[in-house]
Amino acid sequence: MHKKLLAFYFLSSIAFAYSQQSYVLDVVWDGFSTNLNISQEVAWTNTSNVGVNKVVLLDWNHAYASERSPLGKFLATEYDYKLIRTSKQKRGFTTIATIRNQNETLSWMRKESAIDIVEVTLPKTIAPNAHFVFTVHYTVQLPNAAVFKYGASNNELHAQHWHLVLAMQNQDGTWKKESNLGFGRPKSENTKTSYRFDVPDSVRVLLPANKNQPQSPLLLTRKDTYKRIPFGKSELISDMLPINGATDFKYKLSRISTFIEHTFPNDKPQVFWALQKDYAQKPLLSLESIPQFLGAFDKNQVVELKLLKAILEQCVQNRYSNLNKNTTWISDGLPYYLWQQYVSSNYPNLRMTGSLNSWPVIKNYHFTQAPYYRSWEIAANVSGNKNRGQSLVTPKDKLTRYNRRLANPYRAALALLYLDAYVGETTVLNAVKALPKNKPIDTFLRKEIADNTDKPIDWFFEHYIKQNNNGDLSISAKKIDDQQYKITVSNTKEDAAIPLTIRQQNGVQSTAWIPNDRLPYTQTYDRNSTQSLTVNKNHFIPELSLNNNSYDLNKKVFRNNLRFRLFQDIPQSGTSVLLLSPEFGYNVYDGFLTGLTIGNSSMLSNNFRFKISPQIGTKSTQANGMGYVIGSLYHDNKSHYLTRLTLFGSSYNYALDKRYSTFTPSVQLYFRPNGIQQKDRSYLLFRHVSVRLQDLPEDDPRRSYGVTLATFSAKKGNALQNIAYKTELQWASVFKKLSAEIEYITYYLPNRRLVIRTFVGGFLQNNSSDSYFDYNTSRVNDYLFQYDLYGRSESEGFFSQQYIKAEGALRTAGSVSGANKWMISAQTSTTLWRWIEGYAEIGWIKNKEQKAHTHWGTGVTFNLIPDFFEVHFPLYDATGNLATKSGYTKQIRFQLSLRPATLVQLFSRSWF
Repeated sequence: MHKKLLAFYFLSSIAFAYSQQSYVLDVVWDGFSTNLNISQEVAWTNTSNVGVNKVVLLDWNHAYASERSPLGKFLATEYDYKLIRTSKQKRGFTTIATIRNQNETLSWMRKESAIDIVEVTLPKTIAPNAHFVFTVHYTVQLPNAAVFKYGASNNELHAQHWHLVLAMQNQDGTWKKESNLGFGRPKSENTKTSYRFDVPDSVRVLLPANKNQPQSPLLLTRKDTYKRIPFGKSELISDMLPINGATDFKYKLSRISTFIEHTFPNDKPQVFWALQKDYAQKPLLSLESIPQFLGAFDKNQVVELKLLKAILEQCVQNRYSNLNKNTTWISDGLPYYLWQQYVSSNYPNLRMTGSLNSWPVIKNYHFTQAPYYRSWEIAANVSGNKNRGQSLVTPKDKLTRYNRRLANPYRAALALLYLDAYVGETTVLNAVKALPKNKPIDTFLRKEIADNTDKPIDWFFEHYIKQNNNGDLSISAKKIDDQQYKITVSNTKEDAAIPLTIRQQNGVQSTAWIPNDRLPYTQTYDRNSTQSLTVNKNHFIPELSLNNNSYDLNKKVFRNNLRFRLFQDIPQSGTSVLLLSPEFGYNVYDGFLTGLTIGNSSMLSNNFRFKISPQIGTKSTQANGMGYVIGSLYHDNKSHYLTRLTLFGSSYNYALDKRYSTFTPSVQLYFRPNGIQQKDRSYLLFRHVSVRLQDLPEDDPRRSYGVTLATFSAKKGNALQNIAYKTELQWASVFKKLSAEIEYITYYLPNRRLVIRTFVGGFLQNNSSDSYFDYNTSRVNDYLFQYDLYGRSESEGFFSQQYIKAEGALRTAGSVSGANKWMISAQTSTTLWRWIEGYAEIGWIKNKEQKAHTHWGTGVTFNLIPDFFEVHFPLYDATGNLATKSGYTKQIRFQLSLRPATLVQLFSRSWF
């Protein structure tokens, strides 16, 4: 029987009597299970103007109980399968035993549509300013930390939302019922809290760290990796400190504590915590993405900057946790903004890639020379440059995962740096230091800055932070005579002040700000005195293109410096980049392909892209390759958000010593009818595919043919349930065909998937003399050369067993494998155990002058990565038991996609 360690954090009963809201929690943990037994006394005061007969409690831990909870549905919209695929034993839930007021049991209920919200019915109406006390006895099972990051793990409980809290009350007596969506904190009244823990002697109660910390995280642990040390006038709990405790690091800790005390001068001494798990939710990506063995950053420096970031996040979130939905951008951006203030003072030359700027091969690359904060610009532009951006004032529950987790916090930090540079001196920093706790800080920040500058700032708060996507700043020039040029500065988003940096011939550099109401701005400059002009030199303003940001009055041919790169680089004002990089590939007939790619791609998307990739195969020893030109036209704030024009060509071998060449112009219209956050997407594609098979006789109609296609494809739903459909019309000189396919996916019970697919295709006209253009039941007829077939002409062997989910898409083929009249196929599959699925399929194949043929089959699929890496094991089909027949291994089919653009879908469907 273990001894009880009682950790008392309490306020006196007198203090509780005078507080409006208070909790007293008795918490019991046996040190081994994932359960907490809690008795919680809630003292509530009706702060509204009317009588109230219900109290609302937020039980955010219970959001992990079901994939149909608001959290489960929200994760499903982001194609996050954590709740869907997790067993009940690893989920989190709360079991309420009783809710009592003195000797009276109170009735309560959970809303079916929001199971993490508890409504308690009071025995009588509570008048305004009257008090009511009740006690809740409940058990909390924390979710599995290995799955959900926070929760229960071996020897430790670490949770964010682990006990019941009162919801916020409105003046009319209603309650703000906000469900857990996987981010933020429950909005609750400031509440005095007392904790008492009953745990084994071997367990340390690290969090809650003090008696008056409302909504404190929970950290109970047997681990000895956490330290509690002095931190200026306060204390620090952390598992991120260096093991050796070097003297140099003590100085760094002192420097951090001094910075925190100066930044938040009115805060009392307290207990801070900087935990690796918290930091990992909002990491400094550039610090984390470069392998440590490269030595890009000093180890102690990395720990220092990570500690600083974690502490700043805690400070900001504790001070401004109850912000309006439209103002959370300030609390998201402040930790990064303040972090940059510290770095500017202590590491003014900190680069995005640390010391890699001294490496010979890459030392002249822009990404090694860029200041650290440019990593935020690059990450923000991933969405902002592709019409996937959302304004800073967009509520978090309306943001895509990428914008919520990365782009918008970075954009917010850059916006504050931009405003800081615009108003000058330390105006913004001083305003931040003066921000009051838990008040409308957007109004205060705006007023505080306006009171301390004579520059207009309405454009920033009224327009700049409300724009969804990046604008494009540019400089254009018109030559007046041999010495003078008329320079025009413009911006596609006019509501912004623009920094114009002027470099004189004597090397002197100055920056002037062009007010937003003076754009476009035109001025005449003399080349005898002025060397160059650059807008947005510091890159505080994320924008679409940087190659039109600079103009050199003394250049006669190219306005920008042309740089050749072996590796992708980031954009930089005043330069254009041409990528010359090695290219590798493989197919059975050409062998391993090596070549050189010439293009203009960068780490960010360009509206105009081209690529030429000549290659040599080890088998064919012939010139192969591909190339494309792509123009993208983005349409802001429209359901038709993108038009893409493409020219594509390729030439490889499709059999031994047999070459094909294709040329495809296309126009593709992309739609998102329900906005950017919902994953409903569709496109309309028009293309013409010209194919030439060079080794066929001149009189063979397949030697040179063209097919025109019109395709409409759409997908709607989420990870819990989605449906995709596609219709396509093809016409050529010898045939016309129309097809449609639909696929429905749903989940039932924990981690049970059901997939139903149907394909219908028929010829409207077919004058072909052979089966080359026929539908195929099991192996797609890729006469358009559009699929990633590694051995497209193989009739036996490993590569002949590749499976492509297109046309009939049956795993086995019967005696009739093609259709020149019509074909219908249907497949269904369901989960048997984890990633093992059972499937059944059937196909009806109709050829000219023949009866319709039926083929069916069943089997098992190892679904390792759905639609990307699967292995199919047919067991039975219309011919009998396949498993008992000789040569069964030849029946096994594999589905594998190695094309980068396809693999990116695994990432993009969750994050965008």
